Amino acid sequence: MIEGLDSEKKAARAELRTLWRSLPPAELSTLSRRITETTISLPEWQNAGAIMLYASMPGEIDTGPLAEHALSRGKILSVPRTDWEGGILRPVRIQSWADATAGPRHPDRPSVPSPRATCVDVNPASLQLVIVPGLGFDPAGNRLGRGAGFYDRFLLENALGANAIGLAPDRMILQRIPAGAMDAPVSTVVSESRVIRVRAS
Repeated sequence: MIEGLDSEKKAARAELRTLWRSLPPAELSTLSRRITETTISLPEWQNAGAIMLYASMPGEIDTGPLAEHALSRGKILSVPRTDWEGGILRPVRIQSWADATAGPRHPDRPSVPSPRATCVDVNPASLQLVIVPGLGFDPAGNRLGRGAGFYDRFLLENALGANAIGLAPDRMILQRIPAGAMDAPVSTVVSESRVIRVRAS
């Protein structure tokens, strides 16, 4: 069963990576802007005082404008610090978007942003909203990441799945994402044309 699920995920990741690579930079910029505008209009975003937001890598939805909006509204904003050896994420507070990418990069994963070393830890229980990256999502809120499982563990261990929003272009919302018991779904998916609410946040 697990072997079959892993094979399904591998095939879905290959399909989604091809779709992401086919996006011209100008189109990705337009999609990012539209998804940002929709996200900041959501009550989940507007009512959240403490948010964790991923720092986007090249080729992902640009989360910088979301960060600037949150900081300008006085929200407590954190980004994940990746503990590669421990296999966990730790939210740390940032005071500016530059803090999110100013730390030392892992030598084997230089494309993954790292927050400034002086950023202090935030208690995950204080988070009211988590913006989650993903290669793709489905209408049931299932998410396919890059395979390391960091966000699945973080959301499940901290019971934050009901407060998680995934961002993706329409073409990355598949009819079905293969998922198992250890895969954490999100409560909402935002694309350039729609908002999919899976369950009450």
